[in-house]
Amino acid sequence: MFREPGEEDLGIDAHFEIVEDGKSLGLLLAVQIKSGRSWFESPAEGGWWFRPDQDHVEYWLSHSIPVIVVLADNESSTCYWQHVSASTLIKSRKRGWKLLVPSTHVLDASAVVPLREVAEVAALEARGHVGVPIGELDAGALEVHGTLSSVHTPLELSEYRFRAHDARLNELLEDAMGPQAKSGIAVLVAISGAGKTRALYEALHRPVPMEPATTSLAESGWQVWPAVNPLPPRRFLHELGRVGPRTVVWLNEAQRYLLEPDPSLRAAIATALRELLADETRGPVLVMATLWHRYWAQITAKPAPEKSDELVAARRLIEGGYVRVPDTFTNAEVAEARRSGDRLLAAAANRATGTNVTQYLAGAPELLRRYKTACPAQQAIIHAAMDARRLGHEEILSEDFLSAAARCYLNSEEAEQSADDPSWFGTAIADLIAPGVASEPVLRLSALGYRLDDVLDEEGRTSRIFEFPPEGFWTAAMESDLRTDNRVRLAESAAARLRMQIAARLYEAVGTEVGGEGLYAIAMHCERKGARQQAETLARRAAELGYADALKSLAMWRRGRGGEHDPFVQQLLWEAAEGGDVDALDELATTLERAGDSEGAEALARKAVELGSWKAVVSIAGWRAIEDQGEARAMVASLPDHMRAAAMTRFALELDEVDDHDEAEEVALVLLGSGHSQAAVELADRWAQHDRKPQAARLLDRVGLPKSVEEALRVALTRISLRDYPSAIKVVLDQVGIDLGHAPTDIHDHEVIARRLAAFAQTHSATVVRELEFVLRRLDEEHLVAYLHTDMRPAPSDEPEPAEVNVAVSHADDDLEGTMYEVADAYATLAGYHAKRGDFAEAEVLAYRAAEAGSSDGLEQLSRELAERGNRAEADRLALCAVNMTSDWQGYGSSESAWAALAQARKDDALLTLGLDADGNTAPSW
Repeated sequence: MFREPGEEDLGIDAHFEIVEDGKSLGLLLAVQIKSGRSWFESPAEGGWWFRPDQDHVEYWLSHSIPVIVVLADNESSTCYWQHVSASTLIKSRKRGWKLLVPSTHVLDASAVVPLREVAEVAALEARGHVGVPIGELDAGALEVHGTLSSVHTPLELSEYRFRAHDARLNELLEDAMGPQAKSGIAVLVAISGAGKTRALYEALHRPVPMEPATTSLAESGWQVWPAVNPLPPRRFLHELGRVGPRTVVWLNEAQRYLLEPDPSLRAAIATALRELLADETRGPVLVMATLWHRYWAQITAKPAPEKSDELVAARRLIEGGYVRVPDTFTNAEVAEARRSGDRLLAAAANRATGTNVTQYLAGAPELLRRYKTACPAQQAIIHAAMDARRLGHEEILSEDFLSAAARCYLNSEEAEQSADDPSWFGTAIADLIAPGVASEPVLRLSALGYRLDDVLDEEGRTSRIFEFPPEGFWTAAMESDLRTDNRVRLAESAAARLRMQIAARLYEAVGTEVGGEGLYAIAMHCERKGARQQAETLARRAAELGYADALKSLAMWRRGRGGEHDPFVQQLLWEAAEGGDVDALDELATTLERAGDSEGAEALARKAVELGSWKAVVSIAGWRAIEDQGEARAMVASLPDHMRAAAMTRFALELDEVDDHDEAEEVALVLLGSGHSQAAVELADRWAQHDRKPQAARLLDRVGLPKSVEEALRVALTRISLRDYPSAIKVVLDQVGIDLGHAPTDIHDHEVIARRLAAFAQTHSATVVRELEFVLRRLDEEHLVAYLHTDMRPAPSDEPEPAEVNVAVSHADDDLEGTMYEVADAYATLAGYHAKRGDFAEAEVLAYRAAEAGSSDGLEQLSRELAERGNRAEADRLALCAVNMTSDWQGYGSSESAWAALAQARKDDALLTLGLDADGNTAPSW
């Protein structure tokens, strides 16, 4: 609800009150509204700067409810919003406060969820630590599956059978509740319905022998957070900072937070969880998580060398916390369950197929039966949900999208009937959202839409692995109310499966810089395949959507491949510059200077400075220094204060590159005199590598105390090049102490050094620790390297002791992910072997087994062999399966390799540029 206050206005123009189903939730937002084009005259990357005065900032930050700034563009009838907080406000030295209002924050339906989260988080913060006492949450609230026919509320649970993985959980509980309380993590890994969540729920309530009496987490006052699942990932990260001692962080379906969010967000969540586990002041805490095998393998897989390691933070969080939950009961456990006095457990043991007792209790057989016997309309809905989930859509599917997507899974006659019957979707879904005879609903209904039961979610990822959704599915994704991140993930999945034109239309539908970046990726694919005109068209459209780097990046790609004098490269740069790309301005300014147009070059350089870049000035100065060093240095020195140091550093290095060493040193010394040491350090490093070692040592002596650990490591490496080992080790160890808040120490005081190195390793990123380890190894200080990898903790008199983190480990299965990779590789290798021998039937069986284990290599090898022997129809079918599946595991199943196999089978290289349509045919011309 929107409400305007009275005439008095102290910085708040209106209020939003959050309403659900016509009922107020008691959550408020205060709104400051600014209207007109004048508020859009300070463009920034990804939006616009809004510059409030000091009084408004103080008023808003101290306000009792969260404040939202709204910029209204009357010409386009569009409003953009931003939450005012300490994390979104930026203080500049000269111009006061500024707030970035993103162009992606449109005040429309997409803003409902994030604005509600802002209000909910503020309400939670007013209440202190997050968490709910364990006793206040029943099994259903924590997403434990319904048991057999007891799917009503409150949930009736069968008797629980204590098994091997429960013993490992008990070790974790004892450590967390013992006199030397330790934080810890356990990640239960199994298929859906194996009892992972139930095992964690039982661990919350199971009595553990403690002194002076046996007790449980619930009885000893522990809390659970989050109590509402799934929590939106950004809200999860925000609230995570308010988790206090004696709290269980409940990560059921941990992929929600460690895999599905965008890379930066999931890395931030994993890092924050690691920091929580290591923070003694907030412990003890327990992180209890569940994952399917495929997700565990995806997180723990080491990426190929040429790929970025986007899951390193999540891998470090969960490695060592693995606890395997068996998919089945043993025969002895089944016999014991049958003798149980618990009717639910005994019935499951008697009726389950083989030893699948837990799946029967969780309703998995009933859910699969309901899916397979559903009417066509219901199956269409289930298939649409399965495909959306496996291709990247978040758990909650809106009715608008699901109903539109499901219609295209009907045959033509059914589709015609549904078109004449507006109630078809409601009629079909009514049974799916109701509990079954022995299962929970196929689709769970929530305020925001529908969620597919995870048993069927997992089933869809297996049974539909080679399917690509029909064209109507993608039309629904473009036209319905999908959130940006869902649309982007679906577009990425389409592009990975060679549906380039479908992906491009989805990125267009995103309509923001994010969509532009995706379009540019497709443009570069076309460029690499030789479709230059299409690459230009897509790059221009990407720039129009706000991806400013598109035209400049394409131009630089072409320049780097022999297009130095290509006039079209210059045209692209001019177009990029006219669109506000400051890097393109820099490149053009340099080009004009080289061509002798000094006046034009200076004009572009001045414009670049206005937009925040000094690179063009330095580049021009570098050219002019050949004729007049004084003029060149004056150009750089005339830059604004906040640019000058970085620009002069670059200028010094450029002078050195053209062998003007004395002038380079003079500039570096001027910078040193004003407190900036980077130029001197980098020059000394360069000289130490060549024949200027005395000059390097002299310059390094003038640097003085390094400003950071990174600079100290750089100085140390330079000292090593100069063979000055005592100075190198001293600068490193002194800086480690200073970084931890202590004075330098005697480098021979090994006890203090050991504690400090151990503490440093605990409190710094893995990247910095690796760099420190590299320097110590160069110094042949292996005994010091060992301290970086020990469990030593500093004594209280020296430094505060970080918390010890405990993990529950199933040692027999530590290498599960390695085994899964080996299985996939083995099947693929055998498939290729049989294919070369001409044993195609056996090769196909093995190739499909490799695909089930996550690798498309077997299908590709078989397809190539069949194509070479003339059986192009079968080669086409198998290659298309490989294209459609694309592996979930990092480093597995190269998409490009599968595309090439399909092109070989069809003798059609055009498909590599045009892509495929939804049915798998070569797409028409762009």
